[in-house]
Order: sequence, then structure tokens, then C-alpha cells
Amino acid sequence: MVLKESENTIYSDSSRLQHEERGDPHAWGKRNWFQLGVFLATIGIGVQFFIYVHQASSNGVITVLRPPGVEGFLPIGALMGWKLFVQTGIWDPVHPAAMVLLGFAGFISLALRKSFCGWFCPVGTLSESVILSARNAMDAWNARGSVRSKMRWR
Repeated sequence: MVLKESENTIYSDSSRLQHEERGDPHAWGKRNWFQLGVFLATIGIGVQFFIYVHQASSNGVITVLRPPGVEGFLPIGALMGWKLFVQTGIWDPVHPAAMVLLGFAGFISLALRKSFCGWFCPVGTLSESVILSARNAMDAWNARGSVRSKMRWR
């Protein structure tokens, strides 16, 4: 194993080759674009629901329907619907979309392990973007700090 130093980082030849084979770790792939699409759809559903609640709480006419995707954020209602379905065979008429979304999430999680959180869940997308932003900010801060410290001590 040969160790090399590059930009204050020591790495072995094998780790360098693995990094080069994988490509740029910050490049956007299919998963990132899919996550962004799901995240934007979630934001769109939230905006539509906000407009619906605003119109429903006023005396005016309701021109926007309640988006069925909002039920994806009602896991307790979905669990109650699935309990009703298992016990009686009746599909829940109140929260049918919640049942479909929870069933989809459960099936994907069981069949493909971590793929639901890694590809579909908007919370995972948000947390990954916060972590990436924090890393980029810290890298920029550290780069400025090392330049400052070199300039002071010369």
C-alpha cells in the first residue's frame, strides 16, 4: 500500500482508484433528480392544500380541490384504514389515498430495503440537501481559514 499526500489529505492508491471509478461524489445522478421531482411535487401539494384551506375557511367559493396527496401525511388514518380493510374487507372511503401511499411505502421498503428513504421520501431529500449544504459551507470556511492562517504566520 502506497500512501500519497495531496492537498493535506493522505490516501492510498486503492482508495484513489475507487474514488476515480465512482466519479464525482457531488455529481447529480438519477436518484437526485427523482428526489427533486418528488420534493417539488410535495411542495406543490402543500401549496394546493394551503389554498384549499384558505378558501374553505373563508366565506367565498372553493375553486381548488383538496389534493389527495395530503393524505400521505396521515399515517394514522392510513393505519386505521388498513385495519378496517383487513377486518371487514371494506376500503376506507375517508382516506383512500393514505392507504395507497402507506401500502406503497411499506411494499417498497420491504422489497427494496432502503430505497424508499433513499429515492422517494421528501424528508430524506431535505436532510441530504441540508447536510450537503453544511459540508460545502464548512469546506469553504476551512479553505478560507487555512489561507488566513498561512498568511498570518509568514
